[in-house]
Amino acid sequence: MSETGILMMGVLLLAGFTLYSILAVLPCWIIATRRNVAGGWWNWLIPLRNFYVAYRLGNGSLKKAFLIIAFFAIGVGAVFFYEYSQVVVVVGSVSFLISSALGCYVLYCWLKQISILAGVHPQFLPVVMFIIPLLLALVGSSLVSLEIVPMRYIKFAENIVSLFVWVVFMTVALRTPREDLEQTDFIFGKE
Repeated sequence: MSETGILMMGVLLLAGFTLYSILAVLPCWIIATRRNVAGGWWNWLIPLRNFYVAYRLGNGSLKKAFLIIAFFAIGVGAVFFYEYSQVVVVVGSVSFLISSALGCYVLYCWLKQISILAGVHPQFLPVVMFIIPLLLALVGSSLVSLEIVPMRYIKFAENIVSLFVWVVFMTVALRTPREDLEQTDFIFGKE
């Protein structure tokens, strides 16, 4: 492949990632705009920055995010050094488990705060966007492991569920009332 082809592939990958990041946080931007806590529009267009802004919109804690990353990094490090000791394997497994549990807790709390900000029941978005897809994924993986359903059907169903979840999130965002919050606890950048 020529240098021009490699450059074009890199530009297309960057453009695709940018478009994906904008579409992924679009419902959060709509909710924030309707509640007058959106901040500058440029924050929502920059890839990775827009995920941070959306995370902070749901009162996401940076300390918890760094804890998740730290435990995940310990687990990844244990994978590389599994030959040296059985203790390393146990520590890595426990670190992955702690990272996953803490990640699920943070995601649940974030979705709950976004539900409150959007003006819907606090449990609506956590159930629709986290618990139901998680249960469907567990059922799908068990069906694949029992060789009842081929993997391609599960992947197709996973794509349909992801699209449905995004449409529900967008619908909630579009139905968010355009009124100021009476008691806002959200201060952008505050930990």
